[in-house]
Amino acid sequence: MTDREMVLELVAKLPEDVTIREIIEEIQFLAGLDAALEGVKAGRVMSENDLRHQMRQWLSSGSEGNLAFRVDKPR
Repeated sequence: MTDREMVLELVAKLPEDVTIREIIEEIQFLAGLDAALEGVKAGRVMSENDLRHQMRQWLSSGSEGNLAFRVDKPR
């Protein structure tokens, strides 16, 4: 299915009174899911233990406002 087809299908399923802003949010969500799936396919994943460790580091360092993190390819 092409991106265009996915968006048309998504919009067709939305209620008649949906706003443009809500449509944009739905498309952004769909794009985010697509990007995440591509990342998984490319091996850009993080184990649950690594994620928990990363979260503890963020929370203990007081850097909650900067949640950027690095995802390594699986070992």
